[in-house]
Amino acid sequence: FNLADPKTSVSMTINGPAPTLAAFFMNAAIDQQCEFYIKEKKIENSLGFNIDNSLLKSEFVDSLAGINLRAPLGWDDLSNDKNKKLKYRLNLYFKKGADIKAFYIDTVNQACLIVSNLNLLTDRDIKHIFNNPDSSYNLDKKWEQIMKSEYILNGLDVTQFLLQNAQIINFKLILRNGDNKIYQVDYLSGREMYLKNVKKIESSIGTINLK
Repeated sequence: FNLADPKTSVSMTINGPAPTLAAFFMNAAIDQQCEFYIKEKKIENSLGFNIDNSLLKSEFVDSLAGINLRAPLGWDDLSNDKNKKLKYRLNLYFKKGADIKAFYIDTVNQACLIVSNLNLLTDRDIKHIFNNPDSSYNLDKKWEQIMKSEYILNGLDVTQFLLQNAQIINFKLILRNGDNKIYQVDYLSGREMYLKNVKKIESSIGTINLK
């Protein structure tokens, strides 16, 4: 029953414990209304991030992949770089079929951001990545899955993996929009620099949204 409904009545004829019980009742009623709101708006699995704007670039990354985000401050935009060495380095991380749309790198703090469009992959390939996130890499070094979580972020269904190997920690996000288009966002950090990079990464993740 709805504790906040005008037709709901509670009898408290006892004197001493009455204020305490009334406080419990009010807290329960407030919590119940929050649950009603969450279910009504269908945001049960939504997740919010604490965004520190001082750690992010002011402009949004126009990835041409259907999503926007703000890259961490100090990470250089090499998305349009035609350097063959850069393309070679990207191919070390990703298998063919993932269409890379944006690439940011911080060489000082050993970190990078890669935005990819997965719509060129087959449904079988994408399902395999969901079940085996390390399979989207060409690296020989084994990746260990630390965590997997699912949530809604700014209208996007997100499956997030936290992966690691001996040198790198990777926040891998696979995102779906309402049209079932699929995108992949990877934040990679050298293990030794992880504590310096993690707040920037989490702030940037919080800005991801549809165009």
